[in-house]
Amino acid sequence: MALTAYAQLTELCRRTHTRYVTGKCPWCGEQLDQYDPVARAVLEIVAYEDKSTPLRDEEIAAQLEAQGLTIGMVALWKRMTRLGIPEAKSRRKPIV
Repeated sequence: MALTAYAQLTELCRRTHTRYVTGKCPWCGEQLDQYDPVARAVLEIVAYEDKSTPLRDEEIAAQLEAQGLTIGMVALWKRMTRLGIPEAKSRRKPIV
């Protein structure tokens, strides 16, 4: 039995989401960073960091390593750029 075009796209979309692909799903347009465990961990680390002394990329990589997520510095930098996370000195909030 042949699948309809909609059923084929739904199947492709489901497989894309479960494979932790980042970026946007080409079939439904949903942002897939939420399915990427590294992206989720980076967003959580940056959200809870001390804004007066934000973490450097090396420190973020060390925290990811402690969580069992190994990532290279270039891959981390690319992922942070894609997620819209600026470098540490740009995330620093002045102490008032």
